[in-house]
Amino acid sequence: TTKKITEANFTGTVTVISGTSALAVKMQEYIKTTVDEFRKQANMDVPSIRAKFGADSPPATYEIDPAIYEIDINSKYIKSEKTESIVTDVYTFTGGAHGSTVYQVMTADRASGKILALSDIIAKEKQSAFVEFIKKELNSWIPEGSDAPVVFADNVNSLTFDSFVNWSLDSENLIIYFDQYSIGPGVLGVTAFPLPLTKISAFLN
Repeated sequence: TTKKITEANFTGTVTVISGTSALAVKMQEYIKTTVDEFRKQANMDVPSIRAKFGADSPPATYEIDPAIYEIDINSKYIKSEKTESIVTDVYTFTGGAHGSTVYQVMTADRASGKILALSDIIAKEKQSAFVEFIKKELNSWIPEGSDAPVVFADNVNSLTFDSFVNWSLDSENLIIYFDQYSIGPGVLGVTAFPLPLTKISAFLN
């Protein structure tokens, strides 16, 4: 579920995650810390913004109240036969033309509850080849509605195995999540990039 936040210096919506599993608790802690840090920033920044750009400032200067910051946190649950994930995206607005969005994804083994890293499912000796495979897939990716690749080749070619910290598994795909601006222009937004298990089976433990 979600809850609304309305405070003096910021507003938002935040995911409410129930449960006591290691996965649920770890994501609960992440969300609480993220909101607490955003609150601290808003309470430090907004009063001075409000003092500088008050009610008498020209209306054309700001399209929205310059004294209000915004945070929106959304989560969804994904599971495969052996794993379960919580996929959380965090949108923040602190002024300017638009805000930014980042991912936080946590995946656990359903049997043991252990939080997994991608290195737990991609064989170590195959990780370099796996990275090159993803680079090739991204560089040739043409999203629906586009007529050419949309990623920045330099950004993609600089990816390493450690870049793939946000991932999940469902019954058909390994999904790699990329933050806004990390592999392409801002208009691309955050990207959930599915890799069919049938295409990557040779890389899996």
